[in-house]
Amino acid sequence: GKESKKQYGARYSSLHDLPYFDVVRMHVIDPMHNLLEGTAKRVMQVWRDTGVLSKEQFYTLQARVDAMTVPSNLDSGIPAKIESSFEGFTAAQWKSWVCIHSLFALKGVLPPEDYNIWRIFVSATRILCSRVITENEIDDAHRCLKMFCNSFEAKYKKEWCTMNMHLHLHLHACIREFGPVHSFWCFSFERANGSLGDYHSNNRHTEINMMRKWLIDWKVAGKQNMSVPEDCGIHLAAFFDNPVSSNILTTEQLQMLNELAQTNNVQHYCNSFEVNDEYESMLPPVKRSSMSVEE
Repeated sequence: GKESKKQYGARYSSLHDLPYFDVVRMHVIDPMHNLLEGTAKRVMQVWRDTGVLSKEQFYTLQARVDAMTVPSNLDSGIPAKIESSFEGFTAAQWKSWVCIHSLFALKGVLPPEDYNIWRIFVSATRILCSRVITENEIDDAHRCLKMFCNSFEAKYKKEWCTMNMHLHLHLHACIREFGPVHSFWCFSFERANGSLGDYHSNNRHTEINMMRKWLIDWKVAGKQNMSVPEDCGIHLAAFFDNPVSSNILTTEQLQMLNELAQTNNVQHYCNSFEVNDEYESMLPPVKRSSMSVEE
């Protein structure tokens, strides 16, 4: 209840009753929110509110970033928001700022002590954001994060520290348990949420409307061989093309779903699609990523 939450800082869950459930070990820290949308954003706030960076210096940072030419495969398109104290940055833009732009843009603008503290954080973040990471690199990143937390507290005092910074010291355990951060951080979930948000819906029968939209996108992408094997006996087009009545599913549609659940030819049906990369390349990147089978 509320008393246990206040005392222990955590809500009760039925998972806690499972004998094999290790509360600490089986809760994973998301590096995207922990490092990029957490501490990176917090440090910019501290510099702004304590006067380390003035408004004019934010304009200087913006001008330096705008003058940089970054390879297209690395550039996430940092907008003209640095001058407004980084308001509205996405996680991908925070990643680009921390790992690519910040050390160049801040050099000579920040006081040396503040710059060195930030450089320690950047070093750790660059290591942890790698797709491949070794045991020694995990140890190096952990030492950098520990050094950063101690230096940050000594410089800016406890009132500017957050619990999020303490969680940095548990990232090395998460990576050893679950692999590189790319295998469990929330970028893919956030990207999927963005793709779903692009689909217009009347907030009624959302699942059916979304599946219809996905089928249209697949057809546009060149997956036009939608024929079902003759021995399957299921016509999915009728399921998605027929208008939805006042009920979410009609009797006919429910019967189709039951037949689909009982058939052994679903994999054969899925494999009958013809993928045409030439047509798929004509789609916007968001649509291509939302339909990518590999992801």
